[in-house]
Amino acid sequence: HGPFESPEVCLAPEPANFGMQNSRTRMIVVRVAGASGAGAAVSRHGASRLFASFTAAGQNFQHTRRHTGSRFFKTHSLPPSSQPRVCQQNLAGLELNAKLRNATRNLTSDATNVDFILESWAADIPHPDKKHKGGEDAYFILTRSPADGSSSIGVADGVGGWAEVDVDAGLYSRELMKYTKQRLESDVSPPCPLDALSVAYRMVREQGSCTACLAVLHERKLSTLNLGDSGFILLRPRDEDGHVLYRVMFESKEQTHGFNFPKQLGTGSSDYPHHGDREVFEVQPGDVVVMATDGVWDNVFLPDIVDLMQECLDGGELEKAAKRLAQRANKLGMSQVQSPFAERAWLEKKLEFPGGKLDDVTVVVARVAQAPSRSDIPLL
Repeated sequence: HGPFESPEVCLAPEPANFGMQNSRTRMIVVRVAGASGAGAAVSRHGASRLFASFTAAGQNFQHTRRHTGSRFFKTHSLPPSSQPRVCQQNLAGLELNAKLRNATRNLTSDATNVDFILESWAADIPHPDKKHKGGEDAYFILTRSPADGSSSIGVADGVGGWAEVDVDAGLYSRELMKYTKQRLESDVSPPCPLDALSVAYRMVREQGSCTACLAVLHERKLSTLNLGDSGFILLRPRDEDGHVLYRVMFESKEQTHGFNFPKQLGTGSSDYPHHGDREVFEVQPGDVVVMATDGVWDNVFLPDIVDLMQECLDGGELEKAAKRLAQRANKLGMSQVQSPFAERAWLEKKLEFPGGKLDDVTVVVARVAQAPSRSDIPLL
């Protein structure tokens, strides 16, 4: 395969040499000899604790270690071409003591109850002149993948300049989001935004181009990719004197080639999915992701977005938060009120731009919540 872009965050080949392999998160599976049904699957960081318990108790055990490539962990990974390597040791067993039994039970509980999901709501308002065709923005929400239980969201903004040559960029953005969601619903594990967007990018056949922003939540890791001038913020609640307040933990930065010229995927563009900014976050229940196209970021200042989220999410109303932010951005886009876009126009190009910038508006508000353990889901 081709060279890797960033082994510390998310490994995926360059588009020219694309060829992903299915891979599994590194796991250690421990089977307790003579104790049917007492097996436990634990993550790498928990494995050493379990082995220590075996050693301390002086018990014999059988263990199987599997190594496969991992795209998320900030550790060294085997090359994708490497075959899984299995190593086994068989030792005669003694009686399992209470200490070992408790360690196994605790680690099993830790491993099976770490899943989080994104509870999400979207709102979109097309530009008045593009309402007849549904605008040029697109989005998707995947609450829980049938393959691995991950959650994901994404937005894309079709580049409006294509209208000058009678091309509807909305067709491109909608196809890109459709194929991205399909990839994230597949059995590729662990799910990776770069992998999903790269596969989707190769599948789109429509003419046009768009920006893209994705977030994928798998267990406790929120992995993001942003290319262009869409973007997201990560908010975390904190308690102050009995009141829940949200603070900004992260704000994505727009990617542009120049003023009002975003990086984009599509026809004739020199930008590719691996050019997007990628981040990985450890999240907590209650964290909120606000993802939107530039119709929001060009018209609503960040402190106003946070205040609006604070007001709406106080009662846990995701739908209200998404709709009100979309409505606020749309209203300001038609106003003469000073806007973030107008400020940038002056700072970067010395252009006097009056008020807001009317555009398609798409918002997805997602909250991190605990998901039921997959072991609690009945098998049909």
